[in-house]
Amino acid sequence: MAIMHPNKIPEVYNAYSEVKFFNACKEQLSDKYHVFYSVRWYSTTNGVREDSECDFLIFNPDYGFLCVEVKGGMGMRVEDGVWYLIDHDGERKLKRSPYEQAEQSMRFFKKYFEDEVESAFSGVYGTAVAYPNFCINSPITIGTPMETTIDMTALDSLQRRITEIFRYYRGLRK
Repeated sequence: MAIMHPNKIPEVYNAYSEVKFFNACKEQLSDKYHVFYSVRWYSTTNGVREDSECDFLIFNPDYGFLCVEVKGGMGMRVEDGVWYLIDHDGERKLKRSPYEQAEQSMRFFKKYFEDEVESAFSGVYGTAVAYPNFCINSPITIGTPMETTIDMTALDSLQRRITEIFRYYRGLRK
């Protein structure tokens, strides 16, 4: 069982998709995994502070880390570069691509590590987007590879899927 940080999601929390993914991580990933939930971070660019959050930071000492953005709803669509989340109440426009959100967090944590230890991060690092409530049968856009997408069909074999994603990035970053 994965080591979760925190060990459970507060009961008042109502993002069903994140709870579902949290429980899948906790129950399916081995104890080699440390899974950090809802990690808030900020950076400063040109004197302007930018606050953000990583839904899940998944660490395995044999590989490295992944930043995973989780999206709920019943589907996604992209029109003219604008992302929409489809749910029971219709559509909601997103501020940006969930893949970009995960990428931004990944770059922050990689830089943070390198600044702290004053050395390049030697492990695997990457991103993924999880859609626990629906299937993704093909890439949503050209910049959203299936190799970094976790949909509801992969939730029952999450450790295998996370390992595949680590191996995908290991192959890209050689």
